[in-house]
Amino acid sequence: MLGHSTFVLRRIVAVIPVLVGIITIAFVVSRIIPGDPARVAAGPSASQETIDRIRDEFGLDDPWYAQYLDFWSGLLQGDLGRSIITGKDVTADIAEYFPATLELTLAALLIGSLSGIVLGVIAARRAGTWTDRFLQLFAMTNIGVPQFWLALLLQILASMTGLLPVTGRLSAATAPPPSITGMYTVDALLAGDVGTFFEALGHLLLPSIALAAILTGIVMRVTRANMLDVVSRDYIMNAQVAAGLGPRLVFYKYALKNAMIPVVSTIGLNFGFLLSGSLLVETVFNWAGIGLYTTTAAVSQDFQPILAGVLVAGAAYVILNLITDVSYGVLDPRIRKESA
Repeated sequence: MLGHSTFVLRRIVAVIPVLVGIITIAFVVSRIIPGDPARVAAGPSASQETIDRIRDEFGLDDPWYAQYLDFWSGLLQGDLGRSIITGKDVTADIAEYFPATLELTLAALLIGSLSGIVLGVIAARRAGTWTDRFLQLFAMTNIGVPQFWLALLLQILASMTGLLPVTGRLSAATAPPPSITGMYTVDALLAGDVGTFFEALGHLLLPSIALAAILTGIVMRVTRANMLDVVSRDYIMNAQVAAGLGPRLVFYKYALKNAMIPVVSTIGLNFGFLLSGSLLVETVFNWAGIGLYTTTAAVSQDFQPILAGVLVAGAAYVILNLITDVSYGVLDPRIRKESA
């Protein structure tokens, strides 16, 4: 038990400098962007007196180190500041937009994981054939294609066919379901509103496919490699010969189970990547999540929402990777020994 606690504590301590670095870099970048956010907030016809008042209210005239310390002081109290453009509390904005990003990420995780595992198993089962070569090319294409390009392509195809909606979380004529989780598909099911559920699902499909493409390629390659490695092991071959089991049964019942451990770890590690990497996809599909919120803030030079968005995305990525790392270490004692 003491070994478990030491392992977990060591991992947590290692994460702290990463989070501090993420916040510091985001702060520096937000401050060196050309332009005057106070003038943007005041409007083109505002007087210099109004601009000076806004600068004083938000501490923009303070030295950079004073602004940095003020941000940390608020952050440690759970206060992410106010938007200079809207005047709204950024913490409340993050709480409002985060469920949309989480819904999109979970959908992409489900699509990417299932499709990657299925395609990886097919490729391993038909290793060396044209099917295997085609699926490997498909995986590399998914990994290499930029997400924003794929999102735009899917949006264009959907617009031409009219099969799926291409923007937003619901149509303008549909009221959102009663908010429980903030995820429209889940809330619609909880409210028993099947029509709204299917409409929300239709809006969710294209952005989740665009976001899941990289994960599909990664999971497929890992699944294929591990399946081929496991089926070549002596115990698998002995089970097939000694027990008289058919190759199909050995492949799907025994080899697949043992090959899934690294695959599950890969999926867990990429969950944080999906959650923090949805910015471009959300922007293309006008998906009202953290990514679109941060992009809008960047265009208007709104410092606090930019910092908050980067902080949430970075923290989610680091924490989810930490959870996966710790879980893997608890399940496999060899990991703890290697890191001691």
